[in-house]
Amino acid sequence: MTNQTIDPSGLIPPERDACAIICYINKEARPTHGNVQRTIEALVKMGHRAGEINGEGDGCGVLTDIPRMIWREVLEGAGHDPNLAEMPGFAVGHLLLPKEATTADPQLQETILARFAAAGVQLLVERPGIVRSEVLSSRAREGEPLFWQVAVLCPEKVAAPALLFQLQTAIERDFAVHVASLSADVTAWKVHGAPELLPRYYPELRRRDFLSSVTIGHSRYSTNTLPTVLRAQPFSLLGHNGEINTIARLREEARMMGIPLFADGSDSQDLNRTLEGLMFRYGLTLFEAMEVVFPPIFSAMDGMAPELKSMYTWFRRFLKASAQGPAAIIARHRELCVFSVDAMGLRPLWVGETTKEIFASSELGVVPHEEILADPKPLAPGEKVGVRITAGQPVELMDHPALRRDVFQNFRKRTNLPAQEKALMAAGCVGAIHELPLRTDGAGVGQKAKWHRNAKLHQDNLMSAFAWKSSDLSNLREMARSGSDPIASLGYDGPLASLSNQRQNLSDYFKEQVAVVTNPAIDREREAEHFSTRVYLGPRPQLK
Repeated sequence: MTNQTIDPSGLIPPERDACAIICYINKEARPTHGNVQRTIEALVKMGHRAGEINGEGDGCGVLTDIPRMIWREVLEGAGHDPNLAEMPGFAVGHLLLPKEATTADPQLQETILARFAAAGVQLLVERPGIVRSEVLSSRAREGEPLFWQVAVLCPEKVAAPALLFQLQTAIERDFAVHVASLSADVTAWKVHGAPELLPRYYPELRRRDFLSSVTIGHSRYSTNTLPTVLRAQPFSLLGHNGEINTIARLREEARMMGIPLFADGSDSQDLNRTLEGLMFRYGLTLFEAMEVVFPPIFSAMDGMAPELKSMYTWFRRFLKASAQGPAAIIARHRELCVFSVDAMGLRPLWVGETTKEIFASSELGVVPHEEILADPKPLAPGEKVGVRITAGQPVELMDHPALRRDVFQNFRKRTNLPAQEKALMAAGCVGAIHELPLRTDGAGVGQKAKWHRNAKLHQDNLMSAFAWKSSDLSNLREMARSGSDPIASLGYDGPLASLSNQRQNLSDYFKEQVAVVTNPAIDREREAEHFSTRVYLGPRPQLK
């Protein structure tokens, strides 16, 4: 028997069902301190969405613009021209170094700095970040990493993102450190604890000259992994609420594409890295990368204009393992932001406006009602909203059709879509065996008679060619007789094709593995519409 503590108020306990995500974007692309403040306040209001162990939060963070006013001060104090903080190639890295790593290798920081020099970037400042460790709980303090800040100057602004991405992946591959952010645009601030701790742990977040035009906030509810600051979000690109059920397959696909993943990373970390790889190794924009990883369902593609259907077909051939599962995403790279909801709509995301800002949030109540200009819009299943930010100009808010048109106009220049479409051949074009012409030398009649004499063998061969078994027919007969589905175990419980001594069909080697956690029940109507066994066989299409 389990003892339960009943709330004396008689009210239902607050839900603790999912992570909290929030984003504020200044409409004039003007950096303000209020932008950061409101994001942290919203995370505090959504504290019921975060997980905790013995009163200790699972982790939270914010992704902000580089606080250039503060870095002007730091550069001047280090003897550099403070105007370097406004240069296009100026970049800041936030690295989290576990105590075990610095203890095992006292020269770790010097070795990492040598990597920066070898990459061709100029080191301006390196310093321990300002933190207040005394505000952490005992468990968080035990695992507290060294917060290390590095400011560098990249030789070329255009090549800076790809160069910094290559440097970041090399550092994480060769050293036991976590690069929270290494960018010419953003900085990530994360802590193992509740959102209230963020401005207390990082006192610079409270400074009035800490300015940001876009701030993404995230508060974590751990499900499959233990809470740690290294897995706290946002990551360098996004904040994610949900689970990627097909993460094992997505990881395999990313490795085949040469995208280095985190060691023991969470599904959100590897999703973040996959998107980065598509952008920095394959030259896609954030809009394009999000449409590749989260494409529309096949039934929606079939109703699109021919050019859009061709583009999304290309996307599905390029990345055969799309991210599936509950996912509300807020992502940002340079001047582009995306708000996205998974195809099933299993995680909420609301988009609205105040007089000063555009916001996206897991919940409505975090923004004061009197400040909202109109009813916020809940994103529909599979819907995305794009934001384009240009300094000194009003930001451009793009609905999903406009975002798709923007993606198509850019992507059509990268590849020859008509030629790629001609290279596709549907399985139905191959033709059935019984449609093959018979021999005309007189042996055809005998051949046909032979098949009739061996009708059962012929049927078994045809069934095997299409991965059917006699048990499948038995199930169909029983379903037709009773009008109900057969009772069977969930998932595939037969022998693996790779270990079988008998001939196997190609489809036998593909067994999907999913993580079933905190997902609501899905009705069969939506299953029939959203899930498909359609696959593309052949080489990955190439970009120009």
